Amino acid sequence: MKTILIIDDDEQLVQIMTMYLQKNGYQVYWAEDGVTGGQLCQKLKPNLIILDVMLPGIDGFKLCTHLRCNKCCAPILMISAKSDVTDRINGIELGADDYLCKPFSMNEMVVRVKALLRRWEGIEEKVAIKPRLYIDYDKRKIFLKDKELDLTNTEYLIMVLFLKNQGKIFSRDELMSNLRGIDHLHLTERAIDFHITNLRKKIEKSPKNPTYIKTIWGMGYQFQQTEDEDNECEP
Repeated sequence: MKTILIIDDDEQLVQIMTMYLQKNGYQVYWAEDGVTGGQLCQKLKPNLIILDVMLPGIDGFKLCTHLRCNKCCAPILMISAKSDVTDRINGIELGADDYLCKPFSMNEMVVRVKALLRRWEGIEEKVAIKPRLYIDYDKRKIFLKDKELDLTNTEYLIMVLFLKNQGKIFSRDELMSNLRGIDHLHLTERAIDFHITNLRKKIEKSPKNPTYIKTIWGMGYQFQQTEDEDNECEP
């Protein structure tokens, strides 16, 4: 049974969320403040975290940063009464995987939880891209020649998506949709191009002539493994 940790000080809301999640077969734990939530996350290692922004003590943004810095790779669904686009972008950039504004439909919450768990299902193990370039999903890191690459959260998620769908051509819109599930309004095609450019600089020997992440003109981007180690850039 998959476990979900809810970190929110609204007991009434948590009770309703718990009821819906349990009906869908999840085991639910609750923390009413950020400090307790961080401790439970380390102890329980939940499959998914539902994190409120407005918490007593340490707020959700700071806790999200703390969790990611401490190698917590569980998907995080951030919830908040703050519906401003800036807050949503801030949450995603700090490491959250989705953002749901209050008040929200319980059915929508369950759908988002299922979508996040599907996205992360089966990627806990270390998977080799090639002998010298690999992703360690436990550490949420990418390594080149055993040296860690400095990636943003979005760049990491793009690589996960590419790795699980090698050879598939993704349009920019498909990348935006897959990266943020239902809600990806904060991402733009220009932002996707920017992240792809940065990834190429970090994994390609010649970013202008990429061998891993190729542009398929008129269609989108395609990730493909290569046997030629000379194409690797130096970390």
